[in-house]
Amino acid sequence: MPNPCGRADTVVSERMITQSTVRRTLLLGLASLVVLTQDAHAYLDPGTGSLILQGALAAIFGSMFFLRQTWATIVAKFKGEKPKPEIEEETSESES
Repeated sequence: MPNPCGRADTVVSERMITQSTVRRTLLLGLASLVVLTQDAHAYLDPGTGSLILQGALAAIFGSMFFLRQTWATIVAKFKGEKPKPEIEEETSESES
């Protein structure tokens, strides 16, 4: 419905009413999901448990490696050195 006075404040208030209605509806929906849930009676077999454990360990050790490499790069930049690569390339001297 257009504003007959040409004022923009009613458009803003209509938008605010719409947003509050959406928020209220979402909050009511989430509350009903929490209150009306039933037990799942789920079962995690050993294969699923070991997969979760493997993923957690991979994330921990991967982040440790990443942080070690990042820290070494930062320290090397402050010391003015070139950062050392973790794996050095092998040069074959037998080719010449």
